[in-house]
Amino acid sequence: MKEKNVSRRDFVKGAAVGTAALGISAVTGASKGESKTFEGKMKKEEVVQLLNEDITGEIDAILTYMRNAFVSTQCPPNFVLEEIGKDEMRHVEWISELVTDFGGVPTMVHHELAFGGNTTADFLKRSVQLEKETIAQYRNHINKIDHKEVVEVLKVILWEEEKHLKEFQELLEDLNE
Repeated sequence: MKEKNVSRRDFVKGAAVGTAALGISAVTGASKGESKTFEGKMKKEEVVQLLNEDITGEIDAILTYMRNAFVSTQCPPNFVLEEIGKDEMRHVEWISELVTDFGGVPTMVHHELAFGGNTTADFLKRSVQLEKETIAQYRNHINKIDHKEVVEVLKVILWEEEKHLKEFQELLEDLNE
């Protein structure tokens, strides 16, 4: 059997197939050289702008969670912060794929970072706050965007963000006991 070479771009799309368990399709952008069309009345530029806002939020979370994971002195929270930071990296990858499919360029900017304080409890409180803000933003963008494939990807990310929020809240409760 001949081994098939898969581009990184196609591998990323294939890796998102696990979302099918949620009843939602994965990232389905065009392969290099193909043109991708999306149904919807919203202008491509408007979709790219909203998606780039989502990337900025994810970058804020990545930088905050990874930094806090390394300075936290307590093992379970710092491990979870790091793992969720990696999830956020995957979200950036999925959204960046969509941005390029719409002919845009993914942003690499972030807001001024607020890490949340000096203790692990402070870091977790900040993480809860970031997740709540992110969830609200994704819900807003899902309601605004009328491109089905984009909405499906954002719904998967929203579901994961809701899981992250719950994990951070549980860690904070455990810390306070």
